[in-house]
Amino acid sequence: GGEELAEGRLRFSRLLGEGPDAGWVSMQAGEHELMALANAAHPYSRVQDVSEVDEDGLHEGASSGGLYVPPHRRQEGASKPRKPDVEELHLQPPLLPPDQGLVVCIGDSLTKGGPAPGSCVPGLTYPALLESLLRRAGHRLGVVNAGKWGERTPEMLERLPRVLSTTVQWGPALFVLILGGTNELVGGRSADISRNIFAMRDLALERGSKVGLLTIPPSVHRSGSALATCGEVNSNIRAACASAIDGRGSPDHFLVDCAGIDAALTLDGLHFSAQGYAEFARLVSEAMRPLL
Repeated sequence: GGEELAEGRLRFSRLLGEGPDAGWVSMQAGEHELMALANAAHPYSRVQDVSEVDEDGLHEGASSGGLYVPPHRRQEGASKPRKPDVEELHLQPPLLPPDQGLVVCIGDSLTKGGPAPGSCVPGLTYPALLESLLRRAGHRLGVVNAGKWGERTPEMLERLPRVLSTTVQWGPALFVLILGGTNELVGGRSADISRNIFAMRDLALERGSKVGLLTIPPSVHRSGSALATCGEVNSNIRAACASAIDGRGSPDHFLVDCAGIDAALTLDGLHFSAQGYAEFARLVSEAMRPLL
């Protein structure tokens, strides 16, 4: 069985058992259509109600509209043990086997997902929802979530080479998506943040990937110098992407402008609900479309 709490617009559900998927997660009302989309794209990664889940995983007759339960929680022995680097680098592998290569999403908590460390629901992050959209459009790309809670762009830049070397076990990184800087806006310099983001871009380009640069989305908590720094970083990203043309006339890196996403779609003023991350995924998929 499971427990639920409600506070205002939010519904909190607890997934029982142990491991990274257990614990309280918060959901917004009215997300059943989004979860149906995730279920349709991932028939082996069902989204379901917490009341139908126990330590053993999925029960018969589970209803849609609750929590994503990853395959390793439902089918004993169905997934191979992860290599040490996968855990150490905070990687969430693709939900389904990729036939055409990978999209690697590097970032902080906005990429990892969830309103608090350890609360991530893997199927409702922007990388997972992006994989759903891509597969519905006929692109059999796997999407790797390489988000890490609390990470700043210097650490992200240091981690990226190992991330790309490790994810090659699942396929080549055809695309790398970069979202960073949120944790440096208070006291940080826009020039430093931008330089690290562009260094990650250059590293991925050198490895043959197309690179999407995501602007920093809004937060209701941001004001003063942090708000100004955010605006400067986003302006730098837009300017860099506007001038990105390779010798064939195709952008070697491209803009995904998340700055216009409604901050009301956040759970805590910073981290987004599934509806908010679905908007991330939509913007990314639209930006990728000319390159697919």
